[in-house]
Amino acid sequence: MAFRTRSIIIPLFLALCALPPAARADIGSVGGLGPTDAPQDGGRHGVRTPPVSETPLLVIRFNHFVYFERALKEAVDSTQQVKPGASYRLVNSIPAGNNPSQTQRLSQQAPANLQAVTDQMKADGVPESKIRVETVSGDPGGVQEIDIFVE
Repeated sequence: MAFRTRSIIIPLFLALCALPPAARADIGSVGGLGPTDAPQDGGRHGVRTPPVSETPLLVIRFNHFVYFERALKEAVDSTQQVKPGASYRLVNSIPAGNNPSQTQRLSQQAPANLQAVTDQMKADGVPESKIRVETVSGDPGGVQEIDIFVE
């Protein structure tokens, strides 16, 4: 059953990737594999549904230990099928903590989380020259989030 479902979803995803960002609907959390993949709690389980405007390929939230590797591999593989040699922009959003110790903890963990994502992308076949990283300040009291865009 999984093979049959996947054989329908992947072509649909590839067709959606070909659309300009403004024409895409809010199609789910893991590389557009469907709205049922999106957590019902607003995204507190690591991967969330992105907003419609400039939709990222994948959003990873580090509010606990996150198993992002499979979702990232599927997203990168699907992108490479549609757009071989694609470049990726990672927007690393690091929030300020609610107190100095939380801010210090977040700023110490953020580089390791970002490195884990870039290392996984390289392991999935994306050359380092095709990965561009931007770091921005996030909402105070939030969690680190890495939005991955295809360029």
